[in-house]
Amino acid sequence: MNRHALRGGALLLALLFLLPAVAVRAECPPSDLATARQAYDTAYAFVQQGKWNTAVRHLKEAVAACPEHWNSVELLAQAYLRTKQEDLAVEQYRNLVDGKFGGDLAAAEVRVLSGYGFALLKAQDAAMGEKVY
Repeated sequence: MNRHALRGGALLLALLFLLPAVAVRAECPPSDLATARQAYDTAYAFVQQGKWNTAVRHLKEAVAACPEHWNSVELLAQAYLRTKQEDLAVEQYRNLVDGKFGGDLAAAEVRVLSGYGFALLKAQDAAMGEKVY
């Protein structure tokens, strides 16, 4: 095998490993991101007033507009916990860990793991809850 073929194979292999990381960091178009930010800000104001159900509606709008708006995903997971919708909270925490941290629990922030583990325990998934904690 010649050097050019080896380099080409190595480059292809490197690209295959980098593509998932690039996909994880994809951002929404500016207009969708602006919609998500506005919905997040509105939801956050409702959270500060203790109106979690209303916040959920706005956070769902934010995540629909831009699934990579991680603040919205995390706050939606917290809001689902506060409104006793544990299975939905688990789903959002899983989306957050998979999307923001590439599925790597070790890379996730402690506050995310804490919320995720708590949601799993509340949803009666003790085995996965132990793994996350």
